[in-house]
Amino acid sequence: MITIDYSKEPRRDILCIDVKSFFASVEAVKRGMHPLTAYIFVMSKPEENGGLVLAASPRVKQEYRIKTGSRRFETPKHSPIQIVEPRMGLYLKVNGFVFCKTFLHNRRCGHNLGQL
Repeated sequence: MITIDYSKEPRRDILCIDVKSFFASVEAVKRGMHPLTAYIFVMSKPEENGGLVLAASPRVKQEYRIKTGSRRFETPKHSPIQIVEPRMGLYLKVNGFVFCKTFLHNRRCGHNLGQL
């Protein structure tokens, strides 16, 4: 059995934050909807039957049992759900904004939500 001496490895703190249905929440807010009550999910290749759900709003998860990893063919054909394609650049910008506001306590950090 191999034993590793971790005392010689660099130490650092890593913080992980789980933002509830982040991609779907960003898309809901950008469309003027409340992220917890919106009927929305983000899907890669929505035009294909095998398209993959990347994030679903809490309401969609609860009412339609759609979750991350669901396929297009598993989603309802006729529903009020908005299906949107991912905008990864936008999610990175919003994530940066949230980080700045949360951990830098409103100090200027180059992120302005109004520009997103």
